[in-house]
Amino acid sequence: MRRSYGYAAIAVALAAACALGALIYLRSPHATLRITTGPLGGTADGFLAGIGTVLRKHHPFMSVQPVQVGGLAESSARLEAHEVDLAIVRSDASPPRNGQTIVILRRDAVAFLAPPNARLETLSGLSGRTVALIASRTQAEDEALLDRLLGFYNVDPKAVRRLVVPIGDLGKTLRDKQVAAVLAIGPVGPGALVDAVAAMARSVGPPRLLAFDDADAIAARLPGLESLDVPKGALRPRPELPDDSATVMAVTYRLAAPFSMLNFEAGAIARSILTAKGDLAAAFPQAAQIEAPDPDANTSVLPVHPGVAQYLASGEQSLLDDLQGYAYAAAMAFSVIGSSWAMVASRMRRKQDAADRTQIVRLIDIADRARRATAPDLLRLQDALHEALAEIIEAGRSDTTVLLAASHAQSMIAWRQGLGDPDHAKASTLTALG
Repeated sequence: MRRSYGYAAIAVALAAACALGALIYLRSPHATLRITTGPLGGTADGFLAGIGTVLRKHHPFMSVQPVQVGGLAESSARLEAHEVDLAIVRSDASPPRNGQTIVILRRDAVAFLAPPNARLETLSGLSGRTVALIASRTQAEDEALLDRLLGFYNVDPKAVRRLVVPIGDLGKTLRDKQVAAVLAIGPVGPGALVDAVAAMARSVGPPRLLAFDDADAIAARLPGLESLDVPKGALRPRPELPDDSATVMAVTYRLAAPFSMLNFEAGAIARSILTAKGDLAAAFPQAAQIEAPDPDANTSVLPVHPGVAQYLASGEQSLLDDLQGYAYAAAMAFSVIGSSWAMVASRMRRKQDAADRTQIVRLIDIADRARRATAPDLLRLQDALHEALAEIIEAGRSDTTVLLAASHAQSMIAWRQGLGDPDHAKASTLTALG
């Protein structure tokens, strides 16, 4: 019986070790990471393929599986539903409630461009007029952003007409004076914003950039937006646009993970992407815009993942600390399992010792009664002894004292029955039990 306890202890320990190992394996940076794709445009698949190559280089057990989504809202929803491990999201467009930032993929300026001779200084002057939006895959999110900005300036969104225009038709739209301003959202560099500026300059002359003098107040009131300083001449060199540094609003595209992702895993992903930024940019120019998030930023929208913050603050040491933390957790788990098993085993031993004492008392009683028993009583005692021996064998007991007591009872009955030498009977009993 005690031997079976030992086997059970070994089995429990092995099961615990396997379970803990499986947990660490499944939650460590090893498997296929499901990442949403789509919102960044037609090059997103190739860009994610590049990220996958980088991750596999640093972590051989890690790969990337793109998950096609219809837009930013679906990308956020997939992350909230834990259907993906990472998602490309935009800070102002239905950000996932459980999302935390791994890296910032791109920072897009929100620019309102007015024709050179338009009498328009701020968004409050757009009431009753028409705004052109550049046709894109994020058109619905861009319109929602326009509504939020108009609301800040107390302009009824319904009082501002919208005209969605492909970038190739923007020049004609402006020449026909169909719009009072153009909303262009894109990076301060190659992209939709610079293309819109160039189209306006070719058709009606260099545009004017409407600055946001109250950008900080807007960022504080409208989560997901932030202020951005556009350097002089950043959008057009000649003539320079802006003609001086100007402040506009901005949104960010981010690689987000659920807050349930392990710190070590999040830090390892951020490290791999940030350290390989140069290699990524050589194949995918948009990767040059990748940047580390600000771990000190005080925001409730897509905050920096703690694992990324640790990596940015301590570098490689934070990853080593996490590994030590997991090792300590594993040691603690084994300690708890070992203590629990020791407690259970102790209780089982006490129960077994009590059962053994009961059996010994029973066998000694049979032996004592056999000394004074008559022939009929000896038959009943023989039956009682056989029953006790059957219980001992069935329970698999091997305690020496129990075996000696059984041998003593058997030899005493045999002696009284005149079956031979009691020592011979005792040896026979021990052989049967052994």
